[in-house]
Amino acid sequence: MRYILTAIFSLAISLSTLAGSPRPKASAKRSPTGTLIVYRPGSLAGFGRTYSFNIDNGPRHKLKNDRYMQFELAAGDHILRHPFDITLNYGPDTQKVHINPGQTVYFQYTIYPWMGTVFEVSEDQVEARQTASGLKQQD
Repeated sequence: MRYILTAIFSLAISLSTLAGSPRPKASAKRSPTGTLIVYRPGSLAGFGRTYSFNIDNGPRHKLKNDRYMQFELAAGDHILRHPFDITLNYGPDTQKVHINPGQTVYFQYTIYPWMGTVFEVSEDQVEARQTASGLKQQD
């Protein structure tokens, strides 16, 4: 009986050490990405100016008239923000953009004098794609 108890005790100890041993981790999967295109249709309003914005509090990007910028972003929610512009007296604005894997989202950034700022996901993505396709990509 003593040998049986010793064998059971030894088995229990070895199983507990196996249960506590670290298992190899599954390789981290990269999150799928989508594309964000921020575009600024050509207009006479502010034609010689650049408009600034950032994505997820990252570096400031400056968008020229009649241009677009393309960004590959992880799928999920992102925050776009433009700063206060004292020369046009328009306040800062923050917009949330959701990007699905493999999706392209068009985001318009335009200032119309006396009317205000358009800083939002384009309501008509098909029309936005056509508009952006006629613009030059900004370096």
